[in-house]
Amino acid sequence: MAMSYKTVEVDLQDGRVTPLGQDTLPARAHALLTFLPANGQAPHPAPAGPVRGLRRFLSGPDFPLTPEQFRASMTADFFEQ
Repeated sequence: MAMSYKTVEVDLQDGRVTPLGQDTLPARAHALLTFLPANGQAPHPAPAGPVRGLRRFLSGPDFPLTPEQFRASMTADFFEQ
């Protein structure tokens, strides 16, 4: 089953959701609500952390191993320090 999502800009006042513009809301739906800053500025991106470094590492080319290094890596216990 394919899922489709639609984003609609809304106003929230006293717990009631009202669509902005020409958009209409369904009579009944399950939705996610994202609160945006009141000043209209875009939220700050999350600070770079270990995930960004890991993503960069995984997206890089593999490093070449000699046949001896490759064979040793197949039997090495990487969790043993």
